[in-house]
Amino acid sequence: MNQERLIKIVEDMQECIADINECLDILENRKDDELIIKLSKSSLRQLFVSFHTILEELSSILLKEIKKYKIAALKNF
Repeated sequence: MNQERLIKIVEDMQECIADINECLDILENRKDDELIIKLSKSSLRQLFVSFHTILEELSSILLKEIKKYKIAALKNF
């Protein structure tokens, strides 16, 4: 297994989770600022997409490791 790639995925997951938590905190505590709420909701949507992409990459590494799935789209990584 590519250890460097796995470490990068874990780091990306941790960063994404921290950003999601920050957005949730803003949404809970800044209810009076409509612009901040709108920007936080937009960021939260983007973060969920990013997190999903990170999970797909992790899944592909794990499936490749157990030789159950051949990855064509990620050959450049």
